[in-house]
Amino acid sequence: MARLAFDLSILRVLLVEDDTFARELEETALRELGVARVNLAHDGDEALDALNRGLACDLVISNWNMPDFDGFELIRSVRKGWPGLSVLMLTNNEGIDQISAARKAGIDGCLIKPFSLEKLREAIQLVLISHLTGGKGVTPPPAISAELSEVSTTIRGVLDAPAVSAKNSPKKVQATIELADKLSSLLTGFVGSTEAAGPGQMEVMRLYTDSIHAVLSGRTDLLEHETQNLILDGLNFATDLVSDQG
Repeated sequence: MARLAFDLSILRVLLVEDDTFARELEETALRELGVARVNLAHDGDEALDALNRGLACDLVISNWNMPDFDGFELIRSVRKGWPGLSVLMLTNNEGIDQISAARKAGIDGCLIKPFSLEKLREAIQLVLISHLTGGKGVTPPPAISAELSEVSTTIRGVLDAPAVSAKNSPKKVQATIELADKLSSLLTGFVGSTEAAGPGQMEVMRLYTDSIHAVLSGRTDLLEHETQNLILDGLNFATDLVSDQG
């Protein structure tokens, strides 16, 4: 059975970046990852014009802070006119409130600048996996095992619990970014080792993406030691349950 893999060479990307130097660096990074088809836009207005003219595109990668027509406006327009298009947001701002607002606007992933080549690869992969798995799952699919269903229900019980209101200190913001990065790295390792087709593998990927999105939505209550361990231990156990399935 084939391994689950994402061939970035066939990915069609629209890169939206107002800073010339940053745009050149980001385009170079994409091409180093093997993305051959990269179209460029200097701002949200130019990006929308390209899409309206019929530009073939799988993924929009957009800077958040742009003059006149910023990333937030672009995301809302893309979601209205092209709801199936994947969107990755780039931002210099590590504020959880901004990331949470972007999630509500409809982004599929976000990446804090500056970033490494590997972090860009992970962010693109997360967006593609979110699209592949169909977004957040409310209940585990019936085709998975009873053990995985129990683990899935436990993790979702934590993710779906009402958020505890708390002031997001700089330390908590940094801890949130670090937890999201850790989960993203674990997801990358899982995708690189698992088989492609089974519903169990799809559910584990969905659990990872839902956990990452919950953390990046501002759920600093998930940073509590016991809660964080429950999620990480649950994901590790879920990974073990399906990693040897063929």
